[in-house]
Amino acid sequence: MRKPEWSLKQQLFMVFLVFFVVGIVVVNVTATEMIQNQNALFQYFLKQFQYAKVDAYDLLWCVTWQRVQILCLLLLFGMCVFYKWFYGLFVAWSGFAWGYFCVLALGCFGAKGFLLCIVALFPQYLFYVPAFLLLVEIYMHRGMYKGKKRIGMYAVIFSSLLIGILLEAYVNPVFLQKILKIF
Repeated sequence: MRKPEWSLKQQLFMVFLVFFVVGIVVVNVTATEMIQNQNALFQYFLKQFQYAKVDAYDLLWCVTWQRVQILCLLLLFGMCVFYKWFYGLFVAWSGFAWGYFCVLALGCFGAKGFLLCIVALFPQYLFYVPAFLLLVEIYMHRGMYKGKKRIGMYAVIFSSLLIGILLEAYVNPVFLQKILKIF
C-alpha cells in the first residue's frame, strides 16, 4: 500500500514546526546566562516602547521597506526551479525565530511573555500568512493559473500585504502599548 504524499504546504508547515522546536532547544541549551542577559535587554526596550510615542508614518515606511524586500525575494526565488528549497529555508528561519522569541519571552516574563508573542504578530499576520500561502499555491501549480485568474491571485497577495503593512504600522503598536501596561 502506497503512503500518501504530503503537499508542499504540509511540508512547509512541518518545516516550520521542526525549526520552531529547534529555536526552543537552542535557547534552552544556551539558556541560563543568555536569558538573564536578554531579560535586562527585554525589560529596557519594553519600558522604552511603553512610554514612547510611535510615529506611525515613519513606521509605515520602515515596515513597507522590510515587507516589500521579503516579497520581492519570495517572488524572485519563486520563479526559479529551486523555489521549494528557498520557501523551505524562509519557513525554517521563521519557525526558528518564532520559537527563539517565544522561549525568551516566556523565560523573561512567564505567561505574560506568551501574550506578548501573540500580540506582537497580531493582527498583521492574519494577512501575511494567507498571502504567503497563496504565493506558494501559484508556484506549486504554475501552469494551472493563467491570465485573469493569475492576475487576480497576485492582486489578492498585494492587497493582503498592503493591509498587513497598514495594520502593522497603525494598529499593532496600539495593541502592544496597551498590553505592555501589564508588564
